[in-house]
Amino acid sequence: MTNLINKALFSNPNFVTELAFVALAFLVCYLFKKFFDKKFLSNSGQDISIKNTTFRNKFIKNYRYVSYPLYLTIILTILFAIFNELDLPIKVIITAAQFSIIWFLLRVITAISGSKSPKMIVIIIGIFLLLDILQLKNYLVHSFNELSISFGNFNLSSLLIVKAIIAIIISLWIINLVSMISKKIVSNFTSLNVSAKNITIVIIDITLYFILFLTILTLIGFDITAIAVVGSAIGIGFGFGLQKITSNFISGLILLFERSVKEGDVVELSQNPDDVGFIKRMGIRYTLIRTFDNKEIMMPNEDFITNKVTNWTFSDKEVRIAIKFGVAYESDLDLVKKLALEAANENVDQDTLYKPVCFLQEFGDSSVNFLLYAWVSNVNLVQHAKRSDILFSIWNKLKENNITIPFPQRDLHIKSSDLESIK
Repeated sequence: MTNLINKALFSNPNFVTELAFVALAFLVCYLFKKFFDKKFLSNSGQDISIKNTTFRNKFIKNYRYVSYPLYLTIILTILFAIFNELDLPIKVIITAAQFSIIWFLLRVITAISGSKSPKMIVIIIGIFLLLDILQLKNYLVHSFNELSISFGNFNLSSLLIVKAIIAIIISLWIINLVSMISKKIVSNFTSLNVSAKNITIVIIDITLYFILFLTILTLIGFDITAIAVVGSAIGIGFGFGLQKITSNFISGLILLFERSVKEGDVVELSQNPDDVGFIKRMGIRYTLIRTFDNKEIMMPNEDFITNKVTNWTFSDKEVRIAIKFGVAYESDLDLVKKLALEAANENVDQDTLYKPVCFLQEFGDSSVNFLLYAWVSNVNLVQHAKRSDILFSIWNKLKENNITIPFPQRDLHIKSSDLESIK
């Protein structure tokens, strides 16, 4: 290997000249970056005419991050033009320029997306191009390929392991990049709630890692058809053994994307009508409901699909209150209706779509019965408090106007024959 390096370096003097100019280009870029960043991109002297401070600071930070490979690309391009004009060899300069362009593009992508810095990828590309310049690539490929271990028909060589490691490093960076971009895209979907967004991102990440797994197996020469057969058998077993969990998982996805119920909705469960509360969190397996008496119910997602669930706030948060009351027969019924409407208007929200209404319902055995409807703008414990306020107000107004609320009365008729038997 040492002989190959000596042959590559010293057999051609122009090669050493190119290499020296490329090394000088790296040094000049380093010095220029230090001078320019300190002189023009310092926080104290803002020579950049960008008024928005936040945007300016972000621009300076990103520019510092991409400036070195940018300067290197510019200088190597100038060197390429000079060497080409003088009809000198330019193989090393072209290779170095390819490296600087790839490095610059990776840093630009990282700065824009906010993903992790691809340092290992840059190092791998740099080593690969350096080996190509030194004409050592074919030699190392052959050497690594000779170091192998056989497992039956499967031959695992050192070259396959190196390829797999390089593929993992590059794929992990790509997965992180795609994940960051998908998070930004999904977060802009206003039609999805927080849980749906998180689950969508998790599904995307799982899919990417699964593709990475299959890619690595294919790269090292593993037959993935065997995995497909084994995976099918395992899938059938899981399907029977985890039927309920699978059903709840699929139901959770349906609920999150159908949005028949969502976080913050007030729901009433058909299994127990007394369990009324708001949805606190929606997950893959269950939905957490906090009732108004502070109980927390973990409702399986399947029950929302198969059972009847009343959603009080599906499209509108307003709810109607029904109040029944009766007055004595000698009461002024028009006045009673007027007082009931006054009591309702004084105690309900004025921004509701519907206004209170009062109906004469029936002539009962002991009273004339009325039915009052009033609306409140938010269905929670407020409607119970509003009902109480309206009832108090009705009671006080009827009392002020000397209108009585009768209690049930029964007339008892005793026959004379029954009276004789009693005696």
